[in-house]
Amino acid sequence: MIDKLTKVVARDKIFKSELMSRHTTFKIGGPADYFIIVSTVDELKEIIKISKDENIPLYVIGNGSNVLIKDNGIRGIVIKLDMKGVKTFYTGDDAIVEVEAGLSNALFSKYLVDNELTGFEFAAGIPGTIGGSIRMNAGAFGGEFKDIVEEVTFLDMDDLKLYSYRDNMLNFSYRYSTFIDKKRAIIIKARFKLKKGKRSDIEARIAEISNERKTKQPIDKPSAGSTFRRVDGFITAKAIDESGFKGYKVGGAEVSTKHAGFIINNKNATAKDVLELVDIISNSIKEKYGVEIKPEIEIWGE
Repeated sequence: MIDKLTKVVARDKIFKSELMSRHTTFKIGGPADYFIIVSTVDELKEIIKISKDENIPLYVIGNGSNVLIKDNGIRGIVIKLDMKGVKTFYTGDDAIVEVEAGLSNALFSKYLVDNELTGFEFAAGIPGTIGGSIRMNAGAFGGEFKDIVEEVTFLDMDDLKLYSYRDNMLNFSYRYSTFIDKKRAIIIKARFKLKKGKRSDIEARIAEISNERKTKQPIDKPSAGSTFRRVDGFITAKAIDESGFKGYKVGGAEVSTKHAGFIINNKNATAKDVLELVDIISNSIKEKYGVEIKPEIEIWGE
């Protein structure tokens, strides 16, 4: 396998039995059989071909910010997209910014500040990449990716061709896009609809959101963000708090004392710890309120 892979990408971009705890914001996860950093679409296509020929499962990860990887890790290949290009096209005060899927929200936000483009401020502190954030329609502080995405280009893993979907084909809703179900599609790049703004105003809004995030969320501890999905007409974090779960621990996993909607890795937590804690909370909420709450985070591996 290593010989085949090194014909596609440099040897120093291929890692065998790589601990996924190094590549998730939860800092949890056992080893992936192969972890490969991919920088071009052509490399990506060739790795997909190898995975098909060898009948090996393939996964694509961004910043690992919305995923819990189990303790025995992942059998197969995990690809980390290292495609980070940005282009901007102006029409008057409007701007279309084309950005590749591997760029982090933080770095994209910095680019937009430097170019005085507004509309992305809500996402500046979301700890993910462009591709992952589009896939789950990430949102915060009154904004969602659906508000600014104009077009997404993706690679179909079956025919290895590129396709583009306009915003009206993406079926965005709460933490959902068409790519949640379209599992054989890998987001390559996207176009965003933004506007010219004033740098000082953009920076002030980002600072305001950042301060609010620091005050309300446990950003100083490893986590995968908000653990549970929202339920219409039901405030999940409030129910968890009122059920006395703030500070509740299973092993190294703990319900944040700052925000009950977050499970944090407080001290060498395992995926088993987190999943046991999720079950305890879910069962308690179901029994007390008759409401079924489900994880927002994705769970991979074995």
